[in-house]
Amino acid sequence: MSVKASVSLSEQQDSFARALVADGKYASVSAVVQRGLELLRAELISPT
Repeated sequence: MSVKASVSLSEQQDSFARALVADGKYASVSAVVQRGLELLRAELISPT
């Protein structure tokens, strides 16, 4: 299930995310943000 949310990005973050989409690495800016959150969660949950 997806939840629609509004987030604010800096111009630099937006440009980076849009470049990843333009390069075909991700389907959308939403997909970029979702992947970033998944990586952050994994980093914070993983024991060091």
